[in-house]
Amino acid sequence: MPINTCYPIGTRKSKLAVIQSEIVHKQLKENHPEFDFPIMSRDTIGDEILSKALFEFKHQVAKSLWTRELEALLIVNQCRMLVHSLKDLPVEMPKGMTIACIPRRNCPLDAIVFPKGSPYKSVANLPPGSVIGTSSIRRRALLARHFPHLRFFDIRGNVGTRLSKLDDPESPFSCLVLAAAGLFRLGLKDRVSQMLSAPFNYYAVGQGALAIEVREDDKEIIELLKPLQDTETTYCCVAERALMKRLDGGCAIPIGVQCDSLAVSSSSFQVSLDGIVVSADGLRSAFASGNRVINSIEDAEDLGTQVALSLLKNGAGPILAEHHRSSDSEDSTKQA
Repeated sequence: MPINTCYPIGTRKSKLAVIQSEIVHKQLKENHPEFDFPIMSRDTIGDEILSKALFEFKHQVAKSLWTRELEALLIVNQCRMLVHSLKDLPVEMPKGMTIACIPRRNCPLDAIVFPKGSPYKSVANLPPGSVIGTSSIRRRALLARHFPHLRFFDIRGNVGTRLSKLDDPESPFSCLVLAAAGLFRLGLKDRVSQMLSAPFNYYAVGQGALAIEVREDDKEIIELLKPLQDTETTYCCVAERALMKRLDGGCAIPIGVQCDSLAVSSSSFQVSLDGIVVSADGLRSAFASGNRVINSIEDAEDLGTQVALSLLKNGAGPILAEHHRSSDSEDSTKQA
């Protein structure tokens, strides 16, 4: 038996982040009741800078908005694992760090939330000029494809803060777009008025899934986490992340995916992956899809890479280049 009996879990300070860590804590205790897994939380740069929309961060900075401060705890051994929303993790992990485990995924879809008492139940019913609240350029671009008559305003903060802003009688927002999984985990399923799914909308890479990050050399923790790993979820998320990696994407780039899977055996899954890249105004887009039986991480990575190459062949390159130029030039202007 290992000498250590206490393995701290690191997470962000938001209510949702803590709840997600508690989900992992519960699973760890069920599998390892002899050990303790205390939760310790910290603010990150993404939590502290709320005056700036996500897509306004320089591309390279945006990749680690919610992870850098927490990873410092791993380096000095203050905690032994970090619980993240997978969509917040960069596709290229920092040197010495690895994703040890991806548990079973929750709903990956986006959801529409209207103010309390709103007469509307669908985005399609909103009158011209109505304001949708989101700081996600992906959500803006995808909705703008279908509803060019609507407007989009930034809104940052934790889910509770955003809902309070939405419900304020003086609120400019007609609705918000939020991740359904976050609302479900917070016990706010009753606030969901509309679920957005493909081919109308495509969700963020890794959305709805949790990821447990550890030091690459921490074999003890990697072993402890093995019972929490969900193979089907992992294959889907690895394929999605391989697509994003090949496109050099991140939260400042409007890339959406839809991944579906069907069990072929206990360790093999038929996985289909759709990917879309959209211009900021929603007027131009590139789409591609792929489908294959996945038996390994390598198979999943190959599927994601092949769909990404098809996206580039179908016109994604110029759209991606435009977003990268916009992100970098805006950052340079603000520094000048």
